[in-house]
Amino acid sequence: MTVLALDYQRILGVLEERRSAGKGPVKAKEIAAELGLETTLAKVEGVRSKARRAGRARVARTFRRPSSEGGRTTCDTPASRRG
Repeated sequence: MTVLALDYQRILGVLEERRSAGKGPVKAKEIAAELGLETTLAKVEGVRSKARRAGRARVARTFRRPSSEGGRTTCDTPASRRG
């Protein structure tokens, strides 16, 4: 099992708090402010990028399942994402 870096955990924490509070989508600028970062373009873009990667990591873990081949894992791709 892979553990996400602290920055990614903090971003996912902000997103989870908003989801559990029943709030809708959040902008990267709002996440940056919640994390106590400056809301300059460079910081906001970094947060946006990390939020996207963290979301993909969460989705990948959701679709990961044990393989029948000796302890390795495979990742199922949702039908909507298959090429």
